[in-house]
Amino acid sequence: MYGAYEQTRTLDACAIEQLGLSEDILMENAAQALEQAADEYLGGVSDAHAAYDVLIAVGGGDNGADGWTLARRIHKKYRAAVYAAKDPASKACKRQAERALACGVVQTKRLDSCAVLVECIAGSGYVRREPDEQLNALIAQLNAMNAYRIACDIPAGLCRDGQTADTVFKADITVTMGAPKTALYSDAAKDYTGRIVTATLGVSQAVFTGPFKPDLMILEPHDMRLPLRTIQNTHKNSYGHCAVFAGAKEGAALIAAQAALTFGAGLVSLVETGKPLACVPCELMHGNTLPRKTTAILAGPGLGEAGCEAAAEQIRQNPHIPAVFDADMLASAHIRPLLAQRAAPAVLTPHLGEFAALLDAYCIPHSDIPAERLSLLRELCARVPPHTVIVCKGANTCIGCRDAVYAAAGGSSALAKAGSGDVLAGMTAALLAQGYGALDAACTAVLAHAQAAADFVRGAADFALTPPALIKAVSALRQPQA
Repeated sequence: MYGAYEQTRTLDACAIEQLGLSEDILMENAAQALEQAADEYLGGVSDAHAAYDVLIAVGGGDNGADGWTLARRIHKKYRAAVYAAKDPASKACKRQAERALACGVVQTKRLDSCAVLVECIAGSGYVRREPDEQLNALIAQLNAMNAYRIACDIPAGLCRDGQTADTVFKADITVTMGAPKTALYSDAAKDYTGRIVTATLGVSQAVFTGPFKPDLMILEPHDMRLPLRTIQNTHKNSYGHCAVFAGAKEGAALIAAQAALTFGAGLVSLVETGKPLACVPCELMHGNTLPRKTTAILAGPGLGEAGCEAAAEQIRQNPHIPAVFDADMLASAHIRPLLAQRAAPAVLTPHLGEFAALLDAYCIPHSDIPAERLSLLRELCARVPPHTVIVCKGANTCIGCRDAVYAAAGGSSALAKAGSGDVLAGMTAALLAQGYGALDAACTAVLAHAQAAADFVRGAADFALTPPALIKAVSALRQPQA
């Protein structure tokens, strides 16, 4: 787990003023990281089929200065050239351009073919104010080139608030400088960043970030804590009893219940809120009341309005049992009263539409949820009871609690399928049933859900993932090593 920041200019200034690292030292280390990314792809070998091994597109600011510094470092190591989209404007860019040209670096006015394309045009200071047709046209040309694409700090066209301009540079890898930026983990950024690598700029990331509190915590695969069974002298009741309310669309509850059983719950019961279920797998129990020894509740998937009413009545009578609220329950009038009277933790798992309903329930104004998701999530976490965790699902799922917001970037479009959310809700409830805290349950379930999808896609088409296949992939998960 590591921190990301909305902007890092304060961190840069601190490194210069308090640590004695000059701007040149920072840029030299930034260029070294870009060089390493090019080396990893080229393997130190020229590509005779392209006009250049490395073509560097630069702007006129400090991001462009990093590009000029890279050009100087790799001059004669590779066949490299600089394409200046703008003349050097900042002091650093002018200085680095002069040094590079003095070394004999080639400057070209054409976007000729290359093996590696390095984009150093705008960087993390980019704010979209109005359409920039010239920039859009250039980025479109860069995206059309058949090359391995490296973005310096932030892909051009990605704004520092995480939203996108009309055209965005589509990177294979983004080398972000000093510390990760929150913009790289927005849903809008998902299709443009490629693999994200953080470059150190002369000191470790821990020293660079120092006392500054991150705006977002990024979860890593090893932050997942699978419910592995290390004790052999045990029985089913040692792993909790998860109760899943079933209603109008019973298939959703069945999916969630199967996921809960697969993810370690010792027992799983379906609680019928309407007519008896038509077909229940033999490994699941069912009835119309909460089992006496229930250790976690899941309410929402497929419930419908009448199901929410019936479930809410039973949940109100059991405020001490940890709960997951999903789907229909999140958009119901019951959600705010249920949370207010709970003594036990609750995890909410909304998609963006359900997130909007929650914001409305707590009278939080909103106009553009994708653009404001982090700030809205923080505001909602401040309004709900302190033992509530909110899992805001998306291309990069964000998990919020009273203390911090976390992001999991491992999800993929394979999960864009009906029933995937029911699987996640069931997995989360299973962990609560086994005694996990609400935040640990949410983080582990989200990471495991994404990892299972990634494992499936390695052996099958990404469009083919179904809830049963996802649950099967969950059963094959292994604990990653740190």
